[in-house]
Amino acid sequence: MATYIDSSHFHRLATAVPEEICRNGRCCYDPISGRYSLHIWGEKYIVDWAGKRIERTAGIYAAPHDYFSLFVMYYLLAASDVRLAGEWISEKDLPGGATFFRGPHRIPTDLISDRFGNDLDGFKKCCEKLGG
Repeated sequence: MATYIDSSHFHRLATAVPEEICRNGRCCYDPISGRYSLHIWGEKYIVDWAGKRIERTAGIYAAPHDYFSLFVMYYLLAASDVRLAGEWISEKDLPGGATFFRGPHRIPTDLISDRFGNDLDGFKKCCEKLGG
């Protein structure tokens, strides 16, 4: 993935305790290769801190945005061991979310509503297929 990630982030990951990263980020660590693996939106990603790269192993969807690898790194370094509530929250529930998700950052929900309309069963099946 093309985005440049400052090497200090890979250094932080290299010096972190793998068990904590795996518990907090709900990922796996291979001590032989020194790589983390995690599934995001149904696709597997490998984070190689020694090689300073993040790779998608295979993809059935379009390639992610160039900044996606930075989000992956941030997630691994910042995730905390919090029990999942199992509730949907909106952008308004996130600190600063209401301001951020306006204009060019708005969530394009029209793409979903245009595709599914009032077909809630179809939407649910699609979400479940993707692990949602």
